[in-house]
Amino acid sequence: MLGRLEKVKTSKYIKIIKQIKVKNKEHLNEYLKIIEQKGGEGLVVRDGSLEYYAGRNNNALKVKSYVRC
Repeated sequence: MLGRLEKVKTSKYIKIIKQIKVKNKEHLNEYLKIIEQKGGEGLVVRDGSLEYYAGRNNNALKVKSYVRC
């Protein structure tokens, strides 16, 4: 897996960011706002006690802001 991450570090499309533990919903929303202000699209939240799984599963949640029309 480290070999794959080394390739991503040189990508102009993907940027690896520091992982943090989310304390609560307010903390999540504050961090999401910071990431969006830096041009990020959103966050992926997962259970840190589980092993990494490549591919789709129910242990990861995408978090993005939305605008009601």
